[in-house]
Amino acid sequence: MKYRAFANRTLSICTFLLSAALITIKPAHCQLTLDPPPSDLVRKAINERPAEEAAVLEQAILEATPIIIFLPGTLGSELTKSIPRGTRIIWGQRGLVAVGAEMAYHEDDQVKASLLNEFTVPLLQPQSVYGPAASVIQALSLANGSKFLVFPYDWRQSNIKSANQFSEFLCANRRELRGRPIVFIAHSMGGLVLKYWLARDFHASTCDGERLDAVITPQLIKHVVFVGTPHLGAPKALGALADRYYLFADADSSFIKRYGDSLITQALNDYGGTFPSAYELLPQVSMKCSSRWQDPPVEMKVQTEHMPVRSIFYYDLWKEYQWPNGLFAKNPQERQKFMEVQLPLYLKNAEDMACLLSGYDIDKEFSVIRFYGTRNRPDTDCKIVIAPQNVPSRLPTIERVKCEGDGTVPAHSASETGKGKTQQLPAEHLQLLSTEGFTAFLRQLYASAARQMNQTFAEKRNSDVGPVDLYVAIGHVVPPNIEPETREEARSNEITIKTNNAVAERIDEINRDQPGTTARTIYQTAKNEKSRHRGNATARSDAYQVAANLSTLNPRSRAWAYNNSAHISLERKDFRKAKLLALKALKEAEAIEIADQDMTLEVKRLNGLAAWTVAVAASKLGEEQVARQYRDIAIQNGNSYARRIAM
Repeated sequence: MKYRAFANRTLSICTFLLSAALITIKPAHCQLTLDPPPSDLVRKAINERPAEEAAVLEQAILEATPIIIFLPGTLGSELTKSIPRGTRIIWGQRGLVAVGAEMAYHEDDQVKASLLNEFTVPLLQPQSVYGPAASVIQALSLANGSKFLVFPYDWRQSNIKSANQFSEFLCANRRELRGRPIVFIAHSMGGLVLKYWLARDFHASTCDGERLDAVITPQLIKHVVFVGTPHLGAPKALGALADRYYLFADADSSFIKRYGDSLITQALNDYGGTFPSAYELLPQVSMKCSSRWQDPPVEMKVQTEHMPVRSIFYYDLWKEYQWPNGLFAKNPQERQKFMEVQLPLYLKNAEDMACLLSGYDIDKEFSVIRFYGTRNRPDTDCKIVIAPQNVPSRLPTIERVKCEGDGTVPAHSASETGKGKTQQLPAEHLQLLSTEGFTAFLRQLYASAARQMNQTFAEKRNSDVGPVDLYVAIGHVVPPNIEPETREEARSNEITIKTNNAVAERIDEINRDQPGTTARTIYQTAKNEKSRHRGNATARSDAYQVAANLSTLNPRSRAWAYNNSAHISLERKDFRKAKLLALKALKEAEAIEIADQDMTLEVKRLNGLAAWTVAVAASKLGEEQVARQYRDIAIQNGNSYARRIAM
């Protein structure tokens, strides 16, 4: 159904389109949908406002909404390579003739990279890679105030070289970036490129004589977001190079299962040892710098027949055991040249990069969020043991110890052993950006921008509310922030809640409804419109929070709104948010008037559910005392499931 404005401002409210920053009220007989509102709808509404108000809106949107800069990971860029007879796509499409030696990396390669939205194979269904996530990011816009920039790169080359090219990319876009808020989102190895750039190149790069950090000041970098980044390295890289198996791909991933090993991994396994980046994925075990793998509870122990290995970057080790295994097996001269010339350089550069990153505390300078993936079972390489065979002349065997992770990167590497803000995503490595949890993060990101826009608009107009007339015209309200961390966030949240209340009251007046009708409709829509579509749970959670902060909603519904939103957050493994929302539910439950026995039972059930959520969330957060306290409260209120909570 197409979007319609409030014709004659007398339309009744039926349901709500829940988008990134906005909950859209649509005409009757619509269903709950997660399609974000077209930016041209917002643009049209802005243009219909008085000139002075429209100008303030335009400026507020530009100042508040961020530019998203995305760095894809390994395998995440389609690569088109120049060859003597023209060009050939060496990654991103599987042609009728398999890619062979063209996959090998040479420093003078001429390669064009572009974001890999989907991997295609003749006669088979394409496999989505970044397409769905890119569509969400591009669509979640507030009147085109945000922009989505992608830095594709040749993921075979050294991450150091990619970081240098990233500076050039930013310089080329500096006109758009100047003075704008920035959010960096990096997946997998793209996070290492970004982290190296921030540590070494950010403050040293210039654009035609102008310092890059004067174009993008540190204050303008609102968030640095890592998704499945191997901050401490990936033991799988060592196992792959030593044992010639699945260098960049997970054998158990949907990607491999769909197409089969030979279609996807053959060229990677045959020539992946020529990629400088492969060595920069090795676990950080070096004598030159401290290794955080040795911190409890992480254990990274590599053993050989002759000596304990204190540096996995030790060239003689690779030479002795003939690593990388199988590279140029049919061309001894080519292999000897690689082993004597390229390999020592690759290992040295990889160790230097690992040591630089291990000593860089990015959290001191930026707001950092780390997403890490997990699957249903511990199936990710977290320890490689090099075991000697009985016959001394034979090469050692490679043994792998599994742990929790996304199939490629261990959870403790992607989370940097739980450093700073972290969030779990239940998915395999290539699917992390397509999860409900990451979609929720994007919604929160744009909701934050919308709240900031409300504040900027209000301050420029000397008001205490945002653009109420605009929101009424397009049928939107903005989800509040349940836990403002700064005074600025608290102020923008206060203005947003006042704005939402003004919008709801205005719509009640327009529709000649009883006060509180809009609030109750939002609550009932969130309660009733359940589906398994990606983003639906997040949208419902946002709707509950909007309703709970409308003053016309009764205490009973407000308490249930917080409780239900908390439960959604708990299912999404956002334990901190689940705990905060459940505590709010318990507080609101105290305000419910007990009119009869049925209400007494309902409040007891509500307290039992909310306390159970607090207990589970606190247990997952390691807050044992809080977990025990609220487990007892849940049991006292008749929740028998609370007895099963693990401490």
